[in-house]
Amino acid sequence: MNAATFSRFRPLLPLCLLAVWSLLSVGWSEGVDQFFEFITLLANWGAVFTFIAMTACLARFRTTMGTCLVILAMVVSLVALFSLVWQYLVLDRSLAYRGFRIAGSGLGDFANLRNPIDAGLFYGVFATVLVFYLCRQGRAALRWLCLVALLPLLVYLMLTYSRGAMFSFVAATVVIASLSGQRTGRWCAILLALLAACMALFGETLLQAELDKGFNGREPIWQHALKLISQAPLLGHGAGQEFDYLIPRTGTIYHFAHNYLLTLWN
Repeated sequence: MNAATFSRFRPLLPLCLLAVWSLLSVGWSEGVDQFFEFITLLANWGAVFTFIAMTACLARFRTTMGTCLVILAMVVSLVALFSLVWQYLVLDRSLAYRGFRIAGSGLGDFANLRNPIDAGLFYGVFATVLVFYLCRQGRAALRWLCLVALLPLLVYLMLTYSRGAMFSFVAATVVIASLSGQRTGRWCAILLALLAACMALFGETLLQAELDKGFNGREPIWQHALKLISQAPLLGHGAGQEFDYLIPRTGTIYHFAHNYLLTLWN
């Protein structure tokens, strides 16, 4: 590998080291099925690096990959629309704040991501893809199509109540808008109007509730994770170790640290 190639992949070095460390940590993890944990981690990291490779392909083969991404995002938008109709019209779920955190379509395992946070991140990624192509210079018909497909994804994203997914999408939108140039100002204004409309579904209730919740009681969970990490600060306890923290007030048991790095390090 020459110097130019190495410098191109150098930003990935910390991620590669983290992947290698997490895979090696299976070796000193006690009381778990080490083969299963290794295969699970390998699959997860494989998905991460596949995504990075696809992003690189998008940069190199922009037209072909871009068309595939837009088509896929529109299909996902239809799934989100179906999920919204099924949950809130057919099953008559509550639209009160966190009355029901949407995590799937409700039809068996069809589009069932099982967790609203995962669902928010999943649909948020495709919403970001549509924002990117919405803000690009191109045919007006395509941009209007992206705008229409974006609406179900935004509503779905709001109804997951996943703050991480929401903030990530807003941050990505700001970056895309700032890099798109002046000609896309109208589209950015329309997008911001859509975001405002989605926020208006809950009004001050959503904002005030989030301000009141703060970190949603996760501070003691993180403190417990840090306490476990302090017992093995260099290598951690190994992949697959159980993380059980009981919330005294509610009796809820958390099996993860609500932070991927802390969970991995633990």
